[in-house]
Amino acid sequence: MKILSITLVGLILTVLPRAAAVQAEDSGLILMYSDLEPYVIVEDNIVSGFLADYLNNVTKDAKIKAIWENVPWERQIPTLKRNQPNVCAVGLVETPERLAYMRFTDFIGIDEAFILMAVKNHQGLLNHKSFHAVLDDQTLKPILKGQAVFSPYINGLLANREFETTTSSTPRRVRSLTKNKNTYIIITPYMAENMLAKNDPKKELGIYRHFDDLGDDVPYSLACSKSTDDDLFNRLNAQIKIHGISYPK
Repeated sequence: MKILSITLVGLILTVLPRAAAVQAEDSGLILMYSDLEPYVIVEDNIVSGFLADYLNNVTKDAKIKAIWENVPWERQIPTLKRNQPNVCAVGLVETPERLAYMRFTDFIGIDEAFILMAVKNHQGLLNHKSFHAVLDDQTLKPILKGQAVFSPYINGLLANREFETTTSSTPRRVRSLTKNKNTYIIITPYMAENMLAKNDPKKELGIYRHFDDLGDDVPYSLACSKSTDDDLFNRLNAQIKIHGISYPK
């Protein structure tokens, strides 16, 4: 009996560390994405794009199972507010308001200064040297993505102003620009170049980056629910620190 007991104890001690390792690897983290091409590209259920590749490597090294879910943008913020555990939104900008119901990782990427996109040779935009002047020009109306956050400077300028917002995807907003000559969107340079290549076959649109007050780089993070498991979040963030910032390839 003593021999059997010792054998069982040895077996348990051998199995437990392995079981713990398997459990760690099986810890799932839902990564909500939507309308993030070319940062995150999904074709035939395969997730790619430089940011997706980066996050797949980070979660793999943290022994966390990445569960990619296409969640419409307008549902992502409410999901985090409901505090569903182990759920993160990909590529959000940190703000004091968001910190009330989200926890942010270290930065996973940095966007160059935001730019504007509109029809080519739009004189209303070309006549202004600053984005501040564009906003003050009542003939120029942006189409803003609902709940979107830009740089602190842009956010400050947009505060207390009423502009049209939409839940439409970025490709749809880009296509709508040719139908309204006085409409522009605020977009990152990397996304703008991709949108022109894929959604402007007639070469009707242009990028406006000449504004002297739009020079701020904008870092972004994973934004997770407050109830996300501490151990999971800490392992994730530790690997983000090790991997550093992701950049377009």
